[in-house]
Amino acid sequence: MRISEIIKILLITALFLTSNSSCDKNRFEFPYVPVRVSMDLVNLDAIVGIGQHEFLFDEEGVNGLIIFRNHSDEYFVFDRTCTYEPDFSCSVENDTTSFLHLTCPCCESQYFLDESGDAFVMRGPSRYSLVRYNSFMNGGLLTVSN
Repeated sequence: MRISEIIKILLITALFLTSNSSCDKNRFEFPYVPVRVSMDLVNLDAIVGIGQHEFLFDEEGVNGLIIFRNHSDEYFVFDRTCTYEPDFSCSVENDTTSFLHLTCPCCESQYFLDESGDAFVMRGPSRYSLVRYNSFMNGGLLTVSN
């Protein structure tokens, strides 16, 4: 093989590798913080009614947790941070239009807490649902982790 052919192959390979490792603008990145908390279900049942949510544990996650209890008596736990620009740490708040709507005061994205365990975007600019943490009931505790 001639030197010029080897150089061409190396350049093409380098171009291919750099084009595949370029920044993917559609990829969602959320700040990772360790989450591990357990809650007594008797106390939690008294705080979070069926079909309702509460903002709890401000020190957990990025900006605290949202505990949502659906009508099937299942608990879903989300980070309170808006997913539009999560590095800016804007916390979603209750929306006046519905108790299942949450709004970001920074970018005005609106989220809906769905019975199936999603907190999807109803109105942007955010394109991603609120980050949901793993949660499971064991005995009399609800444990949340990532």
